[in-house]
Amino acid sequence: MANKEIFEVAMKQSAIDSNCSANDFCSFDNKVVLSKNNPSARKYLELPFLCDLTSRDIVPFYCCAWANIKSVRNAIKSGFVPAWVQMTIKPNSFIDKMNSPT
Repeated sequence: MANKEIFEVAMKQSAIDSNCSANDFCSFDNKVVLSKNNPSARKYLELPFLCDLTSRDIVPFYCCAWANIKSVRNAIKSGFVPAWVQMTIKPNSFIDKMNSPT
């Protein structure tokens, strides 16, 4: 099987597992899929989308709080790599002053 065929099979199976259609994964609209029957559906929702974005040379981004262990584990299982980003509303001059050696 070629990569495209494997991708199509994975998308169809993921759609079945998450109670939606395979075409939903190709759309860039926000999707809300309620799946009470399958608690691990989130992994299958994100994995095909991640593969599709990567194949189009788009770097996907998944954001969650580290305190949300379930979401972090789901992101890792879906192929996302953990990274740490710290954000602030302080002006750059303030940050530069904090980071400069005294």
